[in-house]
This record gives sequence, C-alpha cells and structure tokens, in this order.
Amino acid sequence: MGQISKTATTFSAAWTLSATLSDQGIGRLIYGYSDLNLDFANGEHTTKPHYASVTNGSGVHTAPEMSANEESFIAVNHSGNTVTYKCVW
Repeated sequence: MGQISKTATTFSAAWTLSATLSDQGIGRLIYGYSDLNLDFANGEHTTKPHYASVTNGSGVHTAPEMSANEESFIAVNHSGNTVTYKCVW
C-alpha cells in the first residue's frame, strides 16, 4: 500500500497545493482549504484503486475508493488547527 500524506496548519485564507509520487504508476494529491471554510482532498492514481481522505478536528473523513485514473474527492467543514490530507492506494 502506498500513499501521499500532507499536513497543514494555516487556514487564514484559501489555498491549494499538489503533490505527486511515483509508485507503480503515478499518484497525485490536490488538497487545500477553500474560501467556503472547507478542507478538501482530490486523489488520483494512474494504475491502482485509491481513495482520498481528510483528517481534521472532527475526525477522519474518507471518500469512496475509485478505480485507476478516476478522481476520488472529499470536502468537509474545516475543524481544528491541524489537517492531514491523503491519497491512499
């Protein structure tokens, strides 16, 4: 099992970042904080089933597992001072 995991602690303004990782294909995570006060994660992998998740002050939130080359997306109300965003395959 592989994953991309990123943690953030700044939520005063909207932002979006991305990360990629080569692991028997390419995994990609687009994540951030929106001006609607949402924490979001969008995960994709080119060859493996995968899912996106957000862990914030209200718990772990997991999007449905998707097939290769399909996007797995989750957005939840922001909560807490530290948020972890993941794409897991």
